[in-house]
Amino acid sequence: RLVSTSGITDIQLRFKDTTDYATILDRIKRAQTLCKSKGVRLWINDYWKAAIEAGDCYGVHLGQEDLASCADAGGLDSIRSAGLAFGISTHSYSELAAALGV
Repeated sequence: RLVSTSGITDIQLRFKDTTDYATILDRIKRAQTLCKSKGVRLWINDYWKAAIEAGDCYGVHLGQEDLASCADAGGLDSIRSAGLAFGISTHSYSELAAALGV
């Protein structure tokens, strides 16, 4: 419903009810179809690999814990190579410093 709301330019898709990769990938692809049809940019929360695999997502948003595991897996370069916008949660000056270092 949000994708059809006037003035909405971006949607962040979060997954609280599953960690199943196939389910997440399917939901991203379905959300991407809806977002593209309305000219809304789709951000994927945490699941950067699925966002890259699905294609056509606007960006990825990571929390601090996911940022560390993504960096360790070489994901930052993969996100950059895929041309995705990149957002990072910050809740303190030290987290902001870590985010600015990326």
